[in-house]
Amino acid sequence: MIITDEGIDLLRCAIVKQAADDYDYAVNPKPRKRWKTVNKKKVPVPQEEIRAELDQKANELEEFFHSSWYGMLVDINGDSIIKEIKGRYGK
Repeated sequence: MIITDEGIDLLRCAIVKQAADDYDYAVNPKPRKRWKTVNKKKVPVPQEEIRAELDQKANELEEFFHSSWYGMLVDINGDSIIKEIKGRYGK
């Protein structure tokens, strides 16, 4: 297997794109329904529980967008990604 500069660039972009997609999902004010099994029955996860998990994920991703590792991956200001995605939802 040969590692090329192009392959490394594609990997960098893929990491940042996945983080942006995950952040978009986390800050979406209308999260999808999720289900869990309780006593062998599927029941919906309360929206408050989903929102709390997504808020935590959003905070973790904001830390990533401000991290030195993110800065090593791309030359795009992390705040601009956060602002762009939040703007989609009027935040």
